[in-house]
This record gives sequence, C-alpha cells and structure tokens, in this order.
Amino acid sequence: MSQDSILERLKERKLVQWALAYLAGAWLVLQVTDILGDQFAWPSALLRSITVLLGIGFLAALVLAWYHGEKGQQRVSGPELLMLTTLLAIAGAAVVWVRQNQEGAAPNLRSEGAASLNPKRVLVSVFENRTGDPALDPLGSMAADWITRGLSETGMVEVASFSTALTSAQKVSAGGDPLTDLARVRALAEAAGAGTVVSGAYYRQGGAIQFQAQVTDAVREKLLRTIEPVSVPGDSALRGVEDLRQRVMGALATVFDPKIASMSGHSRPPTYAAYREYINGQALFIRGDFRAAIPHLSRAAALDTTFKFPLLQAAAAHINLGEYAQADSIYRIVERSRERLAPA
Repeated sequence: MSQDSILERLKERKLVQWALAYLAGAWLVLQVTDILGDQFAWPSALLRSITVLLGIGFLAALVLAWYHGEKGQQRVSGPELLMLTTLLAIAGAAVVWVRQNQEGAAPNLRSEGAASLNPKRVLVSVFENRTGDPALDPLGSMAADWITRGLSETGMVEVASFSTALTSAQKVSAGGDPLTDLARVRALAEAAGAGTVVSGAYYRQGGAIQFQAQVTDAVREKLLRTIEPVSVPGDSALRGVEDLRQRVMGALATVFDPKIASMSGHSRPPTYAAYREYINGQALFIRGDFRAAIPHLSRAAALDTTFKFPLLQAAAAHINLGEYAQADSIYRIVERSRERLAPA
C-alpha cells in the first residue's frame, strides 16, 4: 500500500478531524475536572483515573474514526470490536493500577501533607455541637463561616474558604476511625493545606450557650492560643458568634502581626475592633501625629477594657506633646490593672 493511498484513506475517514475534536474535548474535561477537584477535594486517585481514561479514550476515538468516518463502514466489524474490547480491558487495568498505587502511597500521605502545610494559611473548622440539641447544629457552620469572612476582610492572613472547611470536614469524617482532637485538627489541616487551624465547640450551661475555641499550629502540633470562652443567653446565639469572631480575630492578630505579637502573654486576646483601633492609632503615632493617635488608642482601650496596651502608647503620645499630667493619669489607670498587661 503506497503512502499516497494511506493518506487518502485517512482523509476519507476524517481521522485527523476526529482526533483534533477529541483532544479539544479532553482538554476541556481536564480543565473542568481540575477546577471541580480542587473545590470539592476529589481524591487524587479519581483525578488520575480520569486522565488515564481520557488517554485510552483517544485510541478508542481513532478506532471509531477509522471504521465510522464519513466514508467508513457503518456496521461494527469483528476487528473493530476486538480493538475496542482490548482498549476497554486496558482502561480497566489502568484504573485498578492507579488505585492500588494510590493505596500503596497512603502511609506517606501524612509526611507529604506536613510538607505542604502553609503556616500562614488559616482554616476555620466547623465548630462542634456539644449541646446535645440537634436544632443547634447550624450554629457550628455559622460560626465557622462568620469567622472565615471576618478574617478574609482583614487581609491579615490567607484564609481557606468556608466551602474548603466543609469539604475538609467531610473527608476527615469519611475516614471512619475516631480521632483525638489534635489528630482531627491535623487531618483537617492536611485536607485544606492550612498550617494554622481554628477549631472549637459550643455547650449548654443552664440557659446559656458557651463557645470555646483554640488556635493550633498544625505543622508543629502545638496549641498557640486558647480563646477565652464566650457565653451568651440561649436566645442570643448570634451575638455569641459575633463575640467569638472578634476574639478569634484578635487572637490571630497576636500570632501573625509583628506589631502586636509582644502581647502574646496577654490574659486574653483583644477584640478585633479594639485591635483595629490600636493599629490605626499606632500608625499615626509612628508618623509623629501624636494628637490624632490619642483618640484611636483611647477607643481601643474602651472597646475592650481588658486591653490596656493602647493606654501605654496613649500616655507616651501625651508625653511627646508635653502633657505630663494626662500621661500620669493614664499610668495610674494602667497601674491599677497591671496584672492584665502583657509582659514586656
């Protein structure tokens, strides 16, 4: 058979057109799969299987094009059926191999996951309902979503989306085996690629609901901050979620913001509203605008009465303005509550 004859037969059966059309469709499938796999945390074995099947499907498309091109045969022949059956068997064997290879690599997932954790990426996990009342289940998701939104707005850290928190929780729960609190935090972190995890639970205490939370370094498996419990009346659960958000955001500020890291020994983190006023006042203080800084620093202390650090800077601003009496008055206030100050 001459080369011209082969080219003519390929042209008649539109083999090139079929191949290009299939490759374009396969590329689109891979792009969509990549996006969905990332959003819904599909297992890597599934993603690899799809890639393998698309590759074998290309060969099947060529077979179909040869026998059913525009001028090809329209009835299924023996050789065609044999080739398609062989490709189907190869596809099945390839999928089995991919799954077995994935399972064989399972013991190393923990170490690989540890290497991929980003300490500056924060995951806020769904809070556990330990009230015994299933009607309060949505409160755990609401708390996680609200805190995630607040952190995203600050731009202070990279925050895993709330949908990532949900899919991570589903993946961990699908494991079936009971986990300790620390092991669960670590598993959630690896599922989301986050090195820092905010987790917690809420309880019934008489007629009140109490929220508890902590910030964990999943890379070193170390507790970074324990958030002071937030208690609210049972009919004010949403207010509790907002108070909790403020506390968590303030706690993370003491972890990630070098301007306020010196307060890590503070008896409890400030609310984020207080922290924000403090940062605004500090920025003005650094620029030498002491008069404008004082109201921000005073508001920071007023928004969170346990947060005395801004008062020290306000006193320093008064001293720089030559207002020693005002500075002395502030120092006396601070002295009366010095046990609440962070260590120098």
